[in-house]
Amino acid sequence: MLPSAAQDDLKAIGAKWSTVYNIKTVDSSTNDLLFVGNGGYTVTAATANQSVTLTKNARYNSGPALKGKIATIQFKFIGDGTAAAQALANKELDIYAGQPTADAVAALQALKGVKTIGGTNACFEHIDVRVDTSQFAADFYGDDPIVPYTGPFKGTNQRAKDMRTAFLLAYPRQDIVDTLVQPVNENAVVVNSAFLLPGQTGYKESVAGSGVSKFTKGTQAQRTAAALALVKKYYPSAKANSKTVKVKLLWGQPSNVRRQNEFAIARFELAKAGFDLTNAGGTAGWSGYFDDSSYDAMFFAWCPSAVSQTGTNANFKSDGGNNSLGYKSTAMDNILKKLEGKLTPAELTKTYVAADKQLITDAVTLSIFQHPAVTAYNAALKNVKPAPLTPNLVWNYWEWTY
Repeated sequence: MLPSAAQDDLKAIGAKWSTVYNIKTVDSSTNDLLFVGNGGYTVTAATANQSVTLTKNARYNSGPALKGKIATIQFKFIGDGTAAAQALANKELDIYAGQPTADAVAALQALKGVKTIGGTNACFEHIDVRVDTSQFAADFYGDDPIVPYTGPFKGTNQRAKDMRTAFLLAYPRQDIVDTLVQPVNENAVVVNSAFLLPGQTGYKESVAGSGVSKFTKGTQAQRTAAALALVKKYYPSAKANSKTVKVKLLWGQPSNVRRQNEFAIARFELAKAGFDLTNAGGTAGWSGYFDDSSYDAMFFAWCPSAVSQTGTNANFKSDGGNNSLGYKSTAMDNILKKLEGKLTPAELTKTYVAADKQLITDAVTLSIFQHPAVTAYNAALKNVKPAPLTPNLVWNYWEWTY
């Protein structure tokens, strides 16, 4: 064990590391040494929740040569697709990529001097249910006492699994896809794996062998009825629209129209199973609340940055850096450990099937849909080539030119 003096030093270093790089505003008084990087551009200004300005790095020599003469790139955060389209029309923006509604896509396509690129990217929406207090809650609460999770889904006993199963059974994934995604991408389908996307090797095998059919068979009305029956085991007075089980749902910024609509569709259907979804207005700075025990469930998107067989491990390992659900499973850890080794394609598929099956057994998460991808940009800007993996839009920034 380290001497107490060394422990104190490490605590001080850890506290500084956790706070000093959490920069929301950048101006002339900001310490330049906080920005460590050797890319083509460096951060020179930032206004919280509004914009980040990057300036060409005069010392850049560590990657592809910058073909263009673009000296400054400014990222603006605009939550409303209609406002973004208007900004493009007014030449206030040169390029936009977001979470479009069908109306927003139509508005973008109608703009003169603006090109649009459609398709599907690798980001996929999913619904997660909290299991216990997040092991990272200390990061959220700081020096305050960690608030334990005590909601309706807590634990690994049968009651907890049944309640999580009921919630996921009643979650209207197909309705969400039909209503919100297919108008933008007519080929959109419900995603039924937490590790693979439709078209990837092993996806069909995982869907067939994971047990996800529990959440796809029959109609939504039949699944919701099954959900209500499970809820009634523990809340006998529960019935449709009884608002018996309160569930606070974390889902995104108040300005995100598509997620507003997702919440509304989910709340309507889950009410039929006795659930009452709260937090209809969304949460400003929502991504900072993953570890907050007051939220029982959350939906958002994972955006892969590489095709890696361990790429999803951090989401579900007991000590995984992205596991904020309080989900701890020795069985799951053992499965994910296999992904860290060398596997044949057949072994890899078998491992993914086992991982998906464990998540279904524990009723932790369900994927919903891949994000439809729409990029609209000033036709004078050349070599814009959005890619499916993160960073979708700017992966080839060095080729951009006017």
